[in-house]
Amino acid sequence: MNPLISRYTKIVDLGPCVVGRNLNLIVIRGYAPLNVLADLSAPDVYDSVKNPQGTQRDLTASKSRDALRYAIEAEIVSNSSDPRAFPEVILNARDVNVFRFKDNNDELIELDFNSFDDMDLRVSEIRSLSIATEVIEWPKRIINPQISRVDGNHRLANAETDLENLEEQEDLPHVPFAMFIGLTAFQERKIFSDINKNQKGMESGFLDVIKIDSSDEIDLIKNPKDRALWMAKQLSMDGMAFEGKVFTGGSKQGVKEMYGEVPPVKINALKRAIAYTLNDAKKLNAQFFPEPNSGEDSDSNSYLNTLLEGAKDWVDLLNRYWNAVKHAYPEAWQNRKDFILLQSIGLEGFSYLAADIIQERFLENQFSQEDFNALLENYAQNFKLDRSLFEGIAGAGGGKKVYGDALRAMEQKDPQVTVLRKKIRYSPDKSILDE
Repeated sequence: MNPLISRYTKIVDLGPCVVGRNLNLIVIRGYAPLNVLADLSAPDVYDSVKNPQGTQRDLTASKSRDALRYAIEAEIVSNSSDPRAFPEVILNARDVNVFRFKDNNDELIELDFNSFDDMDLRVSEIRSLSIATEVIEWPKRIINPQISRVDGNHRLANAETDLENLEEQEDLPHVPFAMFIGLTAFQERKIFSDINKNQKGMESGFLDVIKIDSSDEIDLIKNPKDRALWMAKQLSMDGMAFEGKVFTGGSKQGVKEMYGEVPPVKINALKRAIAYTLNDAKKLNAQFFPEPNSGEDSDSNSYLNTLLEGAKDWVDLLNRYWNAVKHAYPEAWQNRKDFILLQSIGLEGFSYLAADIIQERFLENQFSQEDFNALLENYAQNFKLDRSLFEGIAGAGGGKKVYGDALRAMEQKDPQVTVLRKKIRYSPDKSILDE
């Protein structure tokens, strides 16, 4: 038998709840024991391999334990000297069939509205809410749960009832909750991001993934601040230079099983590194991302297509450059601990270098993979990346230091390499990547 039914019978009565509007959505708000909300709901944890449509970040076990302890101890401490409260636990019933309401005759009826309903709720309504445990599958789904945790997973994760041992188990303290009705996973992600993006501790990599998934690629490309994020995503895809090297946040389980380790580069770190390259390659940007022609609408299909093609060309050049780095430094590419290449100072230093090399190679019309490989092989012979050679170098200036050392190492071998430090002449008649 479903142990939820053994614990709660077929119906869990959550009592009178307020049905009203929260901005442009309808929401049910009420109070319930922490364990009851935990028993009825489940997190939909984002995993880039196993659950790429997930909405929740990976759980921090210690944070969840601390939340439960905080709630339990609230009943034994003084509420005047040690007042305690939780913010609303926010849930979403993806499966609307779990709801039951009582009508005017005190009879249970199924749900007759959702969060997008056009109900005229100038004044909030009180309704008696119940959850049909017989509708909730057991074990609870870990992907696409029927009642999903939008915000509050750390408060709920350790609060679930031990359903194998129901003797002498009492309910935990009451907390407020809000229940959306019928939101999709995408809409949940949007709400989750809006709630958490300005809070300290939110995984910026996961926020970046949400932004990528919820935006059209042309919207990312036409905004100079978002181009590097789009390019970082492209470079991490199958067959590209950073395949298997980029961690996008969330659960680590799937990527560990696929690659044998957690990828060493976070997507926001790669985004930042690419932004350094783009910022320093102004002449190439002028060619790939030109201003609209006189009288041309910046949102016209022709201009947007120009930006899209320019972004693709940039990704192609970046991919050739980083493939050449990987080719020239194979050991450093596989060993983040003992070499700096995939550490922040190395990634950033080689990104500054990328602006010089890519721009110089392109404007010299020498941008084949072989051209990049030959140049980076030369660097690898004269510039070593052992971590022991960069002791004490870190922080915001570390990448610039690596970049400067790389240039100096080459200049000592060949004074002609100083061309990388000279102003590159712009040649507007150079062909775009058409080989």
